[in-house]
Amino acid sequence: MFGSSVDAKKISLLVVLFIFFAIPVTLVATLNRNTNVSQAALCLDVDGDGVVKSTDVNLLRDEIKNGDASLKNDFNADGLVDNRDLTVLSRSLNSTCAPKISFFADPATVASGGSTILHWSVDYAQSVTIDGVGAVEKEGNKKATVQQTAIFTLTATGSGGTVKATTKVSVSP
Repeated sequence: MFGSSVDAKKISLLVVLFIFFAIPVTLVATLNRNTNVSQAALCLDVDGDGVVKSTDVNLLRDEIKNGDASLKNDFNADGLVDNRDLTVLSRSLNSTCAPKISFFADPATVASGGSTILHWSVDYAQSVTIDGVGAVEKEGNKKATVQQTAIFTLTATGSGGTVKATTKVSVSP
């Protein structure tokens, strides 16, 4: 079928590259389009406190040593979590993470006077507000009644800055 075993190896390599790179990119793009995830800069924080510090480097070093490093810590996007990721992480010491937001309404379309539920989850923020609702916890949901199409805006503020995300609730005719 192939001209040589080299051709078969090339095709196998292309299939592997497609599986590891093209499919995850498609899934992430789909996730972001459908769930209104904020597009804040990549946060290289390992322990989840929003600040990159020496403890993050030590945690990642231990994970690599023990063989249980998570691909979420593949900071150089080469498909491996290794010492090169430690180098990337070390170059980011003392940086802070911008807030990361997931915000959506379910259902996204209602009849006039109908209700939807706003759902949100925010990381790396000290304060979270929703226009028309006020201050809210970092994670939660709230019933909202709309008479006409409405756009809700969630604002999250943390040491890494302020990020906004919106979700639209349409009113069916």
